[in-house]
Amino acid sequence: MMWQRVVGVIALGLIGTPLGAAPFADTVLLHGHIDAPNATALAISQGVIVGVGTDEQMTALIGPKTHQVDLQGHWVLAGFNDAHVHLLSGGLELSRVDLHGSRSIEDLKKRLRSQAQQVPPGQWIQGSGWDETLFTQKRWPNKADLDSVVADRPVVLERTDGHAAVVNSKALALLKITRTSVDPPGGLIERDAQGEPTGVLKDAAMNSLATTIPPLDAKGRESALMAGMKYAASLGVTTVQDMSTGYLDSDEATVLALRRLDARGQMPIRVSVAIALHSLKAPEAERAHRLLSMAVTPYVRVIGFKAFADGSAGSRTAYFQDGYTDRPAEHGLLGEDFQDADELHRWLSDAVSLHAQVCTHAIGDAAVDSALDAYERLGLPASDDRRFRIEHAQHLSPQLIKRMADLHVIASMQPFQGIDDGRWIGARVGAARLRYSYPWASLQKAGVRLAFGTDWPVVPLDPWAGVYAAVARIPLDGSHPDGWAEDEKISLRDAIDAYTVGSAIAEFTEMRKGRIAVGQWADVVEWQKDVFNRPVTELRDNQAIRTWVGGKLVYLKSSPRKTG
Repeated sequence: MMWQRVVGVIALGLIGTPLGAAPFADTVLLHGHIDAPNATALAISQGVIVGVGTDEQMTALIGPKTHQVDLQGHWVLAGFNDAHVHLLSGGLELSRVDLHGSRSIEDLKKRLRSQAQQVPPGQWIQGSGWDETLFTQKRWPNKADLDSVVADRPVVLERTDGHAAVVNSKALALLKITRTSVDPPGGLIERDAQGEPTGVLKDAAMNSLATTIPPLDAKGRESALMAGMKYAASLGVTTVQDMSTGYLDSDEATVLALRRLDARGQMPIRVSVAIALHSLKAPEAERAHRLLSMAVTPYVRVIGFKAFADGSAGSRTAYFQDGYTDRPAEHGLLGEDFQDADELHRWLSDAVSLHAQVCTHAIGDAAVDSALDAYERLGLPASDDRRFRIEHAQHLSPQLIKRMADLHVIASMQPFQGIDDGRWIGARVGAARLRYSYPWASLQKAGVRLAFGTDWPVVPLDPWAGVYAAVARIPLDGSHPDGWAEDEKISLRDAIDAYTVGSAIAEFTEMRKGRIAVGQWADVVEWQKDVFNRPVTELRDNQAIRTWVGGKLVYLKSSPRKTG
């Protein structure tokens, strides 16, 4: 009778195995709390969950070669699926100037000086993570600041949001940016009172960096991607959805590098990639089509295209209907991809013909409105299941939320940015717009699917930091201790689901990812703490003990790590 109960649990997960046989599992996890009804154990075979139930039930699947894991009462959840990262940038940042948390221009210069001593002569010095709102000077760094530390080599330091950068004079010369340079569409070259470039470049004005900085070689790209993936696995993230940098050459090189790692059996986690939408224009379209048509593997997929409708609120390039509250004359910048509505429509129509997803970066309400206009112009039926996405969708309105629901558009959001921006965003958007900033609950109530991620390396990759943000909504500076726009908080269960099954739905993989259930890939994580029975304030302190992807142990905690 016991075996009959086990068969009922595992039958869907066994491929090519007669139900009358007694197959043994490759791995069985016992004596824990499994995130499934009344389950304390689970069994894995050939990379798939084949059993979920009690210890007694799963013991029937233990054979002479089965690897047994004593969970010692720990919780096991489905692996987190980060719906929006920049994997290459994150991997590279692990070995570059880390400016996150810098509290002054002097602190930034100190960190730059330390890194400069480690970079060989002639090479670009790169870093990221600075945020002028944290500086005691309350101003942006400029070329003079950087020149005072490094004048003989080019330096580029990206703002934390990735939508602005400051470069030194050497870099400006290599970029051929002078006082006579013209701002590109969707970009801004900041200038001083005399018209000279200050060294600050915003959005599309940063494009020349990609064509001027020497590209990574194949080995360097693989190394950076591997570093990022291993770091993700250590945080319990088993899938990342890599959003394009906007350059086809880089997107293509990343996809090919991931395919090489996959062919060698070296992928620690799964990666889905969105490539630049504007790569659908000639002469790049053929290459873009070829990337999209590559055979899907369990570890590497190209899911569709990424478009940019605006920049970021931090850089004041997010595009709003009304001006910024503290600078009413500024509305932000409409993204480079949206400069020509007819050309955009041709690209989107091509994507539809290829049955590809479209993921549009849109932060300000005007940018979201423009993205929805472009989607609606396609004339897709209401029942169409393209699962088009708005990436970020930070500043909305009841009308925009309803439009997203009506058009079946997924909100791919990054909750930690809500409590990071929460320190200063009210001054920029004002009280009325703030009410529907990061409106997770309102979106959910309207029937809009939420998919959570981080935008790493813009913010920490740790998923529990994002879960905490969605549940607590307490800004990082401690203001609004009960959370701002409290009505937009969501439950812990809903936040975890948005980070797992929600993100899987956002990439069409919910039949294989996102839940602990028979037939799902065995992408599961053992956690140090039970998050369901602890105060919300302790959510960020959780650590992964073991991470399995496809039933393979890809991370084992050997010593305590610092939580971000």
